[in-house]
Amino acid sequence: VVLVVALALGLGLGGWWLFSGRFAHVPSVTQDSVSQATAILTADGFHVRQGAQVHSNTIPKGKVVATSPAGRVSKGATISLLISSGPFTSVVPDVHNDTQSAAQAALARVHLVSTIQKVGSNAPLGTVVGTNPPAGTTWPQTKTVTILVAAGPPLPDFTGQSIDAARQWATQNNVTLQEESDGNSQDPAGTVTSQQPTGGATFQPGQTVVVHVSTG
Repeated sequence: VVLVVALALGLGLGGWWLFSGRFAHVPSVTQDSVSQATAILTADGFHVRQGAQVHSNTIPKGKVVATSPAGRVSKGATISLLISSGPFTSVVPDVHNDTQSAAQAALARVHLVSTIQKVGSNAPLGTVVGTNPPAGTTWPQTKTVTILVAAGPPLPDFTGQSIDAARQWATQNNVTLQEESDGNSQDPAGTVTSQQPTGGATFQPGQTVVVHVSTG
């Protein structure tokens, strides 16, 4: 009886060791620092080494992305830490003269997110005049690319010109000109010293443009 009991216990312990007892679960250390992950894994009896660096759009640079192996492993196994080297990057495509929708699609194909900015331009209305950053730039996929879309002729820069030129343009383009005196300027009287919005901005009929005019 003793022999049978001992044999049963031995077989039971042996089976437990083979199929369960010699294994351990690797704890999750994703997004931990290397030092934090090493401390956690070492405390669970694992050996730790720093593995390859990999790109990640979700894990900050220098943090742990994953472990290799992961899940259920032998106790005391060596665990490699995969470290984030920062986000994936893509080259900004040239979308000059494209439509807004075509430009957005071109950026999406290279995994770049985009936003639209309307700008003053003599290009046809709705045409893409450029991007920020410009085409050819290597750009992180986690950062937004601004698509610059023509929204109509740009507001002229009247700085240094006679107020008469600004008045004539305002009349022709149905824009209200708000004139304010600038008594601190050394420019000849009647010279525009600054304006708001600045030259190059978009404008709409009926909009007010403020110009500061030298008093001499």
